Amino acid sequence: MTTIRKIGFIGVGNMGNPMAANLLKGGFEVTVFDARPETAAAFVTQHGGKAAASLADLARSADAIVTMLPDDKIVRKVMLDAGGAAAALAKGAVLIDMSTCDPTGTRKTAEALEKSGIQMIDAPVMGGVVFAKDGTLDIMVGGSKELVTRVTPVLKAMGRAVTHCGAIGSAHAMKALANYVNACALINAVEVLTIGKKFGLDPKMMADSLVTMCSGRNHPIEKKVIPQILTHK
Repeated sequence: MTTIRKIGFIGVGNMGNPMAANLLKGGFEVTVFDARPETAAAFVTQHGGKAAASLADLARSADAIVTMLPDDKIVRKVMLDAGGAAAALAKGAVLIDMSTCDPTGTRKTAEALEKSGIQMIDAPVMGGVVFAKDGTLDIMVGGSKELVTRVTPVLKAMGRAVTHCGAIGSAHAMKALANYVNACALINAVEVLTIGKKFGLDPKMMADSLVTMCSGRNHPIEKKVIPQILTHK
């Protein structure tokens, strides 16, 4: 199986820019494409690499394509529409979709690409721009074990942890669920800060305490979900 060295990166906005830059730092050959040509040109000026004139140009010599785009419909468009990247990719190439997408749409895209001999994994990220910059994103992956093993060196150049969630689409499902848990935590944290302030508690002290007691170690999951709910005890 071909080792991935040449990467086409589609979408070098706020998240994609530092992620693609970390691939360059990791020794990969990176060619970028963006809907705004000036954004791709600015990336090359800032970090190096190459900017492609078209999606076909991007795909022609790529071992893998990484997408960091708004949703699965746009991923499907840049890959499968007329003039899209898939037509120019060699058989055996891989699409690594790191966008946040509808898992059902992801599975449909994977099925369509498979007909052309192109494999796909979904690899959404947690951590935002700050962690994208320092290469410590947490990455969830959906796809076959063999394919995940093949792309792991690419993912490790952008993140600190790679979690295999299951078949294609499973990582996008897990990302949506993780976002839900984080949204609940945000709402609860704001309520706690509001109530604590009424008791005269210092907001910074409360925030630091919550990191230690709730974020750094998630007590409900560690003490209830894993030992009791998962084991039915």
